[in-house]
Amino acid sequence: MSIESLSSSAPAPRLCHILKWADFEGFGFNLHTYKGKPGHFIGKVDENSPAEAAGLKTNDRIIEVNGVNVFDESHKQVVQRIEIVPDETKLLVVDSDTDAYFKDKNLTISSSLPNVVYLKTPDKSHSNSKVNGKTMSNSTQNHNHESNGDSEVSKLGISCRCLVPVTTSIPLLLSSLYGCLEEVLILIIV
Repeated sequence: MSIESLSSSAPAPRLCHILKWADFEGFGFNLHTYKGKPGHFIGKVDENSPAEAAGLKTNDRIIEVNGVNVFDESHKQVVQRIEIVPDETKLLVVDSDTDAYFKDKNLTISSSLPNVVYLKTPDKSHSNSKVNGKTMSNSTQNHNHESNGDSEVSKLGISCRCLVPVTTSIPLLLSSLYGCLEEVLILIIV
């Protein structure tokens, strides 16, 4: 099947343009990767967050970050791509049904597809506002990086915390800590 013959009823990838709010720290989502499972996935999406307001959903698979396909990139590279522009990011994502549909049809998902749905975080006033029928309240989130040997998780925001299994060897432990410190330095520089 070719992209030209893509059915109008085909499930649509979503291009989520996430803009940070002045009264909310970070974008409001976790980034997950799993050992043995290719791809990068959205973990928890915080309620009343810029990410939720832009249509990001738990378990979405990330296809592109700011127009660049990230399938072959490491967790760290994807985090860096997301944070390269401090106050916004564009994530092309698909839910599991959309992902399965495109895999079944042997089609490559990209932001150039004709059926991509564009969603953007709405502007937010200094007070609580309504987004998609929900009251968006003021709250803060932190940046956490967790690694348990089977997965990595990054919560995009400001500080960094690493978790490694107790059974981790000293060189691996030092490597994990260095990776987290490197991310903190990147955040401070940006």
